[in-house]
Amino acid sequence: MIDCEINLEEVLLKQAEHVRKNEPGTLRFQVQRGAECGSTETRFVVWEVCKDEASHKTHFESETLRNLMKTFQEEGLADGPNNVFRTNAKGGVTREA
Repeated sequence: MIDCEINLEEVLLKQAEHVRKNEPGTLRFQVQRGAECGSTETRFVVWEVCKDEASHKTHFESETLRNLMKTFQEEGLADGPNNVFRTNAKGGVTREA
């Protein structure tokens, strides 16, 4: 049996490395892992920020992202649909540790 939690993290981190090396217009591709309060269920959130609409299109139409989605389906790595939200930053701060 596949350890879906570890495998999913591994697959997402490989995608993050690809984005880092090949998609300069993707300014942030951050994999976060956690659980909802009171739950033991692990959730992964991928936080993505693209420089502009062209970079967003390049990222979402990339072969590696299509392969990632195919892997999700073939290996049963997601227990439900992916939720995608498009937002516009209105303020805040980002710092590197």
